Amino acid sequence: MKKIIYILFVCLSVIVFSSCKIQQSCLFSKQIVVDVNDNSIRCNEHSMLKITPSVLSLKEKKLYIEGRGLSSDMKTYISMILRESSSDQDSLIMASYDFILVKKAKKNQRIDANCMYHYDFENSSWVCSYVNSQTGDVPFVGEPCTFFRKVYVINRRNRMIIKDNFEDFSVIYIIQGKDNKTDFCTTAVWNPSDFSSLITTTGYIRERIDPISYDIAKNKYFEKAKR
Repeated sequence: MKKIIYILFVCLSVIVFSSCKIQQSCLFSKQIVVDVNDNSIRCNEHSMLKITPSVLSLKEKKLYIEGRGLSSDMKTYISMILRESSSDQDSLIMASYDFILVKKAKKNQRIDANCMYHYDFENSSWVCSYVNSQTGDVPFVGEPCTFFRKVYVINRRNRMIIKDNFEDFSVIYIIQGKDNKTDFCTTAVWNPSDFSSLITTTGYIRERIDPISYDIAKNKYFEKAKR
């Protein structure tokens, strides 16, 4: 009997601990201001990022900058995304179903990335270079007009997560296919088992996601140049 009670206690402790981890990873940073007129986000009165409205209008997205408006399902969903994208140690700045902003735990750290994007001012074009984080072949974040990208494929949830790392924050994009346990942001462009769908997904990233990160990187560069 004592053994059964002990097992039940252990199981209950695991459930409580897991619940605490979910709540902890959904804690938002304080003093976040979303300026829909300027289409920018400030953290502790300092500008964090600015986006051209024609690229992404913050006014038109359902954004959460605090936990009070989040349902329990949404909290679980965000927590899963943060864990799956190795972002659960970062500070949560803003979240929506397909767009999450986190402040990185440490600045100027080497990051896990698949590729690096930088803007070639001479040719007026973006250049993608593949990097190998396993061999340490990833430069430090901080070069002008540069960001690093890591792609995560979560087959069991039929989703792809794209994490773009900037100097002091990361933007997380979610492409969610049909999944019985996921009710958010379902799109038909992603199906890991279908190669033709993968090609469509590549086009989707190029048209819907890349312009946002390009714009963020450029605006961040020009903001620094003004100082």
